[in-house]
Amino acid sequence: MKLNFYTITTVYFIVYLLEVRCSSAQKIIPVEERINNVENGLVKYKWDENYTAEMIIDSKRIDTMPKLNIYDRMRDYKIPGLSIAVINDFRIDWAKGYGVMEAGTDEKVNSETMFQSGSTTKVLMAIVILRMVEEGKLNLDADINTYLKSWKMPEHPSGIKVTLRMLLTHRAGINRPGDGFDIEPGSNPTLLQYLKGEKPVLNDPVLFDTVPGTTHSYSNFGYLIMQFLLEDNFNTSYTQLVKRYVFDPLELNSSLIEYPFPTNFASRVIHPHNEEGVPSLDEGLSSSALAQAGMITTPSDWATIACELMLAYKGKSNKILSQKSVQAMFKTELKLNPAEFEGLSGQGLGVFLFGKGEQQYFMHHGHNNPGANCVLIGSISAGKGVVIMTNGMYGISIAIQIVASVAKEYNW
Repeated sequence: MKLNFYTITTVYFIVYLLEVRCSSAQKIIPVEERINNVENGLVKYKWDENYTAEMIIDSKRIDTMPKLNIYDRMRDYKIPGLSIAVINDFRIDWAKGYGVMEAGTDEKVNSETMFQSGSTTKVLMAIVILRMVEEGKLNLDADINTYLKSWKMPEHPSGIKVTLRMLLTHRAGINRPGDGFDIEPGSNPTLLQYLKGEKPVLNDPVLFDTVPGTTHSYSNFGYLIMQFLLEDNFNTSYTQLVKRYVFDPLELNSSLIEYPFPTNFASRVIHPHNEEGVPSLDEGLSSSALAQAGMITTPSDWATIACELMLAYKGKSNKILSQKSVQAMFKTELKLNPAEFEGLSGQGLGVFLFGKGEQQYFMHHGHNNPGANCVLIGSISAGKGVVIMTNGMYGISIAIQIVASVAKEYNW
């Protein structure tokens, strides 16, 4: 067939458009440029009753706000050290440390520096419990007293039994000792002493404030009950269970959930700092109460766990949990009022949720006294996220500003 001029011209024009489109789609932003944009793209957020987590990642809103530098904000908040791992397309895109491990020293933070996870540790409990449900060893909706041996959950007058599902979602109706546990200085209580409220523990024992299953009330106690249940019923330390079900399958070599730190890790762990940026002699950790806030890790290791959960949700991996289990983990068990819970709108199994559909995110944040913080956030289906860890009292504030910068740079 003989082609005329117009046919040839049309073909060339179509090829040109395809080349332009492919060139645009394949444009790769150098990671160094992305890092620089994130470091200089922080925005300040005001926490009030109108605040929602969606506002953190609202690009249009971020565009209108003044941009801040990460080092300037670290100085403003008196945070000596900080570390970030950014997730893009279900993998770690980059990781970087800032500042020092301890104020007044030259011990630089790098991507291998280990931080306290705070309450993000609770995500590990959900993974362990769901894995044991897969193995037929536990039932999310059974009375937990069927598993407890040397200590039993008190009976509520209503007759409603406390379940693992209630504990994972902070709906067991139990009391909580403020933001932590009070103990006699220099003491080292057992996990059972925490639950019974026996000296050297100074807080009340496990009691009920509301009817089980009726009220959402964030509870550290609930996660200690689950730790005790696992250790009591299976005669295995929680440390070993986390290692078996999480750390070993993912080959995480910079993570632990034990205290005091093993010798080979001690030199890599940050020192916590108070609101003035002064290092504390107290690590704020317990050798027995681990499940609520005892994980020590790097942002990269935490991001590896987050990537695995997102891949499993899509049915692309099952190293620690099946697709069905992760989908249950990320299912909204109950809706939260963002005005009452720091902008978050949903409670999953061991995680908090916000957003909808393809724009749904899982999140957890944690704070350990006297000054260490972690924020973990990930897109459930898009494979994007970030982990920020600090060794300062006001780490959550700067972490939220970094999340906004990452969200803008990676077009969440």
